Amino acid sequence: MKLPRLLGSIACTVACSVGNASVCAPTSMSERVYVALSRIQEAIAAGNALDAVSVEESVLRVRLRSWQNANTGAEQVVRLTHNYGAHRIDARISMPTNGHLHRLGMEWRRHSPNWEVAVAPTLAASSNAGRHPRVLDANMVDWHASVRRIEPLAPSLALLFGICRDGRRGDVRIQPSAAIRWQPHEGTEVLLGYPDSRLHHRLSPSLRLGIALSPSGGAWHAFDRELTNETQFARRGWRLEAELALRLPRRQQAALAIGIERQRALEFDSPPGTGMSIDVGQGAYLSLRWRR
Repeated sequence: MKLPRLLGSIACTVACSVGNASVCAPTSMSERVYVALSRIQEAIAAGNALDAVSVEESVLRVRLRSWQNANTGAEQVVRLTHNYGAHRIDARISMPTNGHLHRLGMEWRRHSPNWEVAVAPTLAASSNAGRHPRVLDANMVDWHASVRRIEPLAPSLALLFGICRDGRRGDVRIQPSAAIRWQPHEGTEVLLGYPDSRLHHRLSPSLRLGIALSPSGGAWHAFDRELTNETQFARRGWRLEAELALRLPRRQQAALAIGIERQRALEFDSPPGTGMSIDVGQGAYLSLRWRR
């Protein structure tokens, strides 16, 4: 059932997000630890099916590098990742999830001068699935992956192209990945493409400015409280953000980011077997981040 576009306001209190963690998204191979905490409150005006929907979201995201190896011109890393989101959704309809959503994965990346490869088996499910392992099986694991070729066009220009598979569009899908990377001088990089675009510019030896555009959704295997019904709970959207990062002693970095999310939607089954899509208004957030 497709609801009319919901015209409402999104009130963002405090948000600290890792951005859009994905094997398809650019990341630093030297990063050892990444921690992010977010708090987002949303008020959504609804159509005929709902008098009102209220969504509150708190997210904790952690990424730890557990192994690194660099030889023969290539660098490899293995990371453990965990994202936890607590969603409180007030609505007149029955929701298919208890609101506590986890994403646990192991990520392997290999970078060489001409290739970038990443694989990440990922378990994304509501928390009650973890408390009752009898509902877990191999079908619950989503395989995210990315293969990208780097083709130099000039000393400061390169073409990146390949394919990637992740869930940031609201469902786990294979999609093309292509971009032009321009590095006019040391300290500045422009990556323009799909699904991720970004600009990094060093303002001073300790201060860096970043602008990024990327998908901001996700998909989870959700169970009701009785573990009798399973469905896909999905969020869709695109995020545009600006980040100001400050380098700290001992290779640490703290960052402040502001951004907006557009083309947002929630998708789920309610009741089971009846697909529902709720269009959500534009959202704004404030982000605090720490890396090492």
